[in-house]
Amino acid sequence: MSENAKYELGILLRFFVLILLILKLYYFLFMIINISNDASELGFKAAQFAAIKLNDAIRHNDEARMVVSTGSSQFETFEALLKENLEWERG
Repeated sequence: MSENAKYELGILLRFFVLILLILKLYYFLFMIINISNDASELGFKAAQFAAIKLNDAIRHNDEARMVVSTGSSQFETFEALLKENLEWERG
């Protein structure tokens, strides 16, 4: 490998590390940590948060899309989300 290629690779690696550090800082500053007593309480809080974001998207865009993970750990959130005041017919 030529010296020029090594130099360019070094710059690329430093840039990549810088991007990773920026992402870590972003997640550290804007991460929402929620401590709940049980799965039902956490599901309720997650559903409230999701409903706010979905309603905002519907209000601004006339529609909303949501991608969710599957599995039994999400059941409480889905049950609570169905009880939220969402305009499902518009979304």
